[in-house]
Amino acid sequence: MTNVSPSIAGPSDTDPAIRRMQIERWRAMTIEEKFAKITVLNEMVEAMAVAGIRSCHPQADADEVKMRLGVIRFGPDLMRRAFGWDVELHGH
Repeated sequence: MTNVSPSIAGPSDTDPAIRRMQIERWRAMTIEEKFAKITVLNEMVEAMAVAGIRSCHPQADADEVKMRLGVIRFGPDLMRRAFGWDVELHGH
């Protein structure tokens, strides 16, 4: 692991002492704790993406929302090849 200064590696608006505390907390976590945190963050990102899709496409049913989310996750080429969802026709 590279030894990077926390003030350089972290957000510029975070106090370096706080950033060091954040790094120490991550280092002290077990792999299970890290996995649980990342899982929650992924769920939050997905919820925000779905909210954005629903905001732009209020008429979309659950299947359409999944397809549009797939474009965000996997890209338009894979969605077209795997599911026939063409961004050119449906948008994203």
